[in-house]
Amino acid sequence: IVITKDLHLLRSHGIDRVYEVSFPSEDQALEMFCQSAFRRKTPNDGFLELAVEVSKLAGNLPLGLKLLGSSLQGRNKEDWIDMLPELRTGLNGDIEKTLRFSYDRLKETHKKIFLHIACLFNGTKVDNLKWLLADGDFDVNIALRVLVDKSLISITRLWKTVEMHSLLQEMGRGIVSAQSSDEPGERQFLVDSKKICDVLEDDTGTKAVLGISWDISEIDELFTLDEAAFKGMRSLRYLNIYKNPLKYNEENKLYLPQGIKYLSRRLRLLHWDAYPMKCMPSNFSPANLVELDMIDSELEKMWEQTQPLVHLKSMSLWRSKKLKEIPDLSKATNLEELYLADCESLETLPSSIRNLKKLKTLDMEECRKLEVLPTNMDLESLSKLTLYGCSRITSFPDISNNISVLSLENTSIEEVPWWIENISGLTRLLMSGCSKLRRISPNISNLKHLEEVDFSFCLALTEDSWHNDPQVVVDTPLGDLDLSHNTFTRLPHSLVSVKPEELNISNCRNLESLPDLQTSLKILRAQNCESLESIPPHSFRNPETILHFINCFKLDQEPLLRSSVYKYMILPGGEVPEYFTHRASGSYLVIPLLESSLCGSFLRFKACVMVDTDATKPTWFNSIIRVCCLLKGKQENHFHSVDLHILIFVTRLLDRHLVLFESCFPLNKDSDSLAAFKYDAVEIKFGWDICEIKACGIQFLL
Repeated sequence: IVITKDLHLLRSHGIDRVYEVSFPSEDQALEMFCQSAFRRKTPNDGFLELAVEVSKLAGNLPLGLKLLGSSLQGRNKEDWIDMLPELRTGLNGDIEKTLRFSYDRLKETHKKIFLHIACLFNGTKVDNLKWLLADGDFDVNIALRVLVDKSLISITRLWKTVEMHSLLQEMGRGIVSAQSSDEPGERQFLVDSKKICDVLEDDTGTKAVLGISWDISEIDELFTLDEAAFKGMRSLRYLNIYKNPLKYNEENKLYLPQGIKYLSRRLRLLHWDAYPMKCMPSNFSPANLVELDMIDSELEKMWEQTQPLVHLKSMSLWRSKKLKEIPDLSKATNLEELYLADCESLETLPSSIRNLKKLKTLDMEECRKLEVLPTNMDLESLSKLTLYGCSRITSFPDISNNISVLSLENTSIEEVPWWIENISGLTRLLMSGCSKLRRISPNISNLKHLEEVDFSFCLALTEDSWHNDPQVVVDTPLGDLDLSHNTFTRLPHSLVSVKPEELNISNCRNLESLPDLQTSLKILRAQNCESLESIPPHSFRNPETILHFINCFKLDQEPLLRSSVYKYMILPGGEVPEYFTHRASGSYLVIPLLESSLCGSFLRFKACVMVDTDATKPTWFNSIIRVCCLLKGKQENHFHSVDLHILIFVTRLLDRHLVLFESCFPLNKDSDSLAAFKYDAVEIKFGWDICEIKACGIQFLL
């Protein structure tokens, strides 16, 4: 076994079977700390809160837990309390010495990237980081790979963000502070709110400053920012003025009586939460800007003239509620992300937006005054368009044939047009709450990559809205179709041709019947379909199908109970059906066993439990039915096994219901038949945390 922090060392020796050890959980970290501090798994009496805080200060890093625990071992409570302030503000010397070893062996260019991440970009998406650092004299890709291999950073798999451990971040920031301990205005990066205030108030910022990350929610008293506060910082490239999310709604204590007259023309990142001015500085030059984020600003317009924005990759003006227009973007030819959500005064988009051939994401959620989009646009790179809540939009957007996600919820769109088939890569079409939607083209069936369609709460839809086309043949099944909370009385037969794997018709209270659904169906949610009466026989033939008919009190149950195949089903009912050969009141039953029943590998049976409603339980249910199987013998020998069934539904039971499912218990895991133990009875017990089980039954399967 080879233990190392250097992944490259393993690769260079042809070792490809590598196990990456993750950080311990909070509970595990506390236990590790206690082993070192108290020589036991739990804290001594009276030390719990202190131990929890110190283990968190170690950031769940085993090295930190061990060294901090050793340094506090044998000390009394008063000593712990006295040492806490020092632990909160700086690294333990032994921890820093160990962490510095890996940093000191880096190349100078890789050290620069490490310090950028420690001071400014911990938690930033990899792509954004590459954009922002692209002007340097180093290869960002190689540097990131080296830092990952040296275990100095990690990259999350899901979100692709760069993550640095809190102790490494603290070490990096300490290295920058040491660059000029007496004059913070001569450091590369400023991150301490108090020192930033001092530098700006005393006008001591110099060209050495490359980046500022300022949490303005840490300002204790009203702070007046001079109009020329940033003038001395001619090399400033990254300016991040933000509010802590936990204090976001607190009063803004940053005051700009005369605005800002100077911002470095070298700025690549400008992020300013709650920017208080109506426009940007008149002499502001965004020629080098890569990312512009002005969230919750008071901006009414950005600037007057067309600006050279060739480097701009991302622009976010979220919740700038007074913004009436966005600037001419004709020269922002590399823009990939444009976020305008909640710009509720924005009425139009400039025609120059058609020049954004690299734009991938356009988000205009809740732009309630926006009525139309510019015509003749072909945004060839656009993959996601969000118009959620743009209630004045009446026409289906025709701006790109390469979109994969269309979010059009709560708009006034009246029709899904025939040319939707031209958007061949569409995977998600979301139109919930489109109350004026009346027509859906059958050509939607020609979209081969569609995974999710949501037409819930589209109250103008009727059974004729989705026009039938008998010529349509669909080879690729749709993933998720949501038609819930609608008023039609029957589903269109053309729905069958779309072959949804998951169909939600919950709260369609006028729906009277269902067509014969295809075998591709895996989940049917039909909660609260109070008019539903009939379903064709043999509609469900997939053993993996999940069927929810909660509160469908008019439904003819017999065809479902007799002829359906499913994974589990829930429907109204007050008695366990007679074809369950073994039935009992309550939650368990004991059944005599024949010796032949135990000769196979499994004991299989179909189960039914009848449950009563519980008005005290919440509406959202995500629960587990527990099935316990206990084999009993005359010689008091036992064999015990448990099976779990996870049930998920989102409505309250209004009366008694039946839950039907299949259970299977292994009998001879060690290849020894249980028949030799002469078991003569089986006790089967059911448990469910959200409902009381009134009766149960089983039917053995071969």
